[in-house]
Amino acid sequence: MGNEISHSLLLELAESVRSIKQRLGGLETDVAALRKSVLNNNVDIVNNNVDCDKHSVEISKLKDHIFNAKLLEEGRSRSVRHHKPNDKRNQAKSLVLT
Repeated sequence: MGNEISHSLLLELAESVRSIKQRLGGLETDVAALRKSVLNNNVDIVNNNVDCDKHSVEISKLKDHIFNAKLLEEGRSRSVRHHKPNDKRNQAKSLVLT
């Protein structure tokens, strides 16, 4: 009878080990899928950041075009708008001449 109990215990243990291996295999598959998902999400985040940077540059360019178009409508250009007369040069000339 002692041999029968130990044999049945061994069969039970073997079944438990098989069950645990199956669960571990399933968990390993789940972990691999989660890792892949996280990596894909990280790539998506990086791609979204790059897209945002590109969009920011394009928006900035559009703002510049709109600004220049408004200046042209007013008959001015950006260089004329930002031109400041050099008063110091004129003052120096008048000092030399007097």
